[in-house]
Amino acid sequence: MAAYRASRQEATKFTPNYLVLGREVRAPLDLVYDVPETLAPVSYTSYADDIGDRMRQAYALVRDHLKFAAERTKRTYDLSCAPVITKWAIGSTILTCESWPFARIIGDVNFLDLSW
Repeated sequence: MAAYRASRQEATKFTPNYLVLGREVRAPLDLVYDVPETLAPVSYTSYADDIGDRMRQAYALVRDHLKFAAERTKRTYDLSCAPVITKWAIGSTILTCESWPFARIIGDVNFLDLSW
């Protein structure tokens, strides 16, 4: 779980550790490669203010990133559905199923084979 929480997520562009804790968690590998530590806070109030500012900025960025990811997912989905939608011409007959036992056929031909 620690590896998952420390990995940057594609949609949010942040790690879960940063979004929950407001900072990255140091791993044993950071000690091996001598990654510099963050400075110790001067006081509790300055630390709380700093964490609050970082989390507000992170959540604002996450909202933007998730909006972009949702638009990209919708665009990809719409492209995969486009060939199916374009097969039907105006005036084609289709079968609609509003409620399964009460399916009704619009027009004279049934495109949906219900022989199964």
